[in-house]
Amino acid sequence: MWDWLKCDLIDLLIELAPADTLSTIARLEKRCRPQTADRLLTLKRLSGRLGFNSQTILGAEGGRVSIDLGAKLSEQTSPILFAALGRGVLANLQVFSIAGNQIGDTGLASFSSAIASGALPQLVKLWLTDNQIGNSGLTSLSEALASGALGHLTSLGLSGNQIGDAGLKSFSEVLASGALAKLQDIYVDDKHMTHPKLKQVCKRRNIEIH
Repeated sequence: MWDWLKCDLIDLLIELAPADTLSTIARLEKRCRPQTADRLLTLKRLSGRLGFNSQTILGAEGGRVSIDLGAKLSEQTSPILFAALGRGVLANLQVFSIAGNQIGDTGLASFSSAIASGALPQLVKLWLTDNQIGNSGLTSLSEALASGALGHLTSLGLSGNQIGDAGLKSFSEVLASGALAKLQDIYVDDKHMTHPKLKQVCKRRNIEIH
C-alpha cells in the first residue's frame, strides 16, 4: 500500500511514527525505495522525538490522500509537524484531522503559518476539534485564510475548543470577505451556532452550521 507515498512523506512518517510500528513498517520495506528502507532502521531512535504515541491512519482511496493523527500533539510538539507541512511534504493532502490533541493557540499559529505559505493547496476537510484553541489561535487561522489559503476546503471542524466572541468575529469577517470560497459545512459548539455574525454570513453564503 505504500507505493503511492511520496519519498518526502515517507521520511516524515519515519520521524513521527511510534516504535511499536517498526515491525509493520519493516515488512513493507521492499515497497519503499532502497534509501528510505535504510532509514527505517533509525525509527526506534527517532520515535521518542515528539513524546507521543501516534495512531496514524493513511489512505489513498479514490485518489484522496488523508491523514488522521490520533495523538497527543501539544503546543510544544505540534510546531515540529507543522514546520514539515510548510516544506510542502503533504501538498496532495485532502483530509487532515488532528482532533483530540492539545495544539493550543501556539500550535494553530504554526499551522496557520504553514498553510499561508501554500502547504495544503488540495485540502478539502480539516478537523481541529478538541484542541484547546482560543481566540488568538482562531485569529491566526483567520489571517491565513484571508490570504487565500485552503481555497478548496469544504468542511471545517472547530468545536470543542475555547473559542469566544472575539475569535468568532474575526473568523466571520474573513468568511464575509469571500475566503474559503468552497466551504459548505462548519462544525462549532452549540453555544456558537447562533452567533449573530457567523450565522449571518453563513446564511448569506449557504454554509451549513452544525
